[in-house]
Amino acid sequence: MIRFLTSQGGGARGTETCSCSPAEDINAGAAAPIVIENDVFVEMEALILKCVTIGEGAVVGAGSVVTQDVPSRTVVAGNPATVVREL
Repeated sequence: MIRFLTSQGGGARGTETCSCSPAEDINAGAAAPIVIENDVFVEMEALILKCVTIGEGAVVGAGSVVTQDVPSRTVVAGNPATVVREL
């Protein structure tokens, strides 16, 4: 199971533009999109917060909490998710 947190009630909205920038906006309550580009692998129990873009070819480790954008062709893991390796 992968959880996407886009608002207090959940539900993805892929057509909106993201206005979040500082970390304190993550819990503001308004819905915001999550963008997952091509060839991304998201492992089990990962949590992806709103206003995050996961770059092309990235890997998100199991149980990771993604709070920031993930660069293309990298492996991220942990809570909060950090870059472990470049591919």
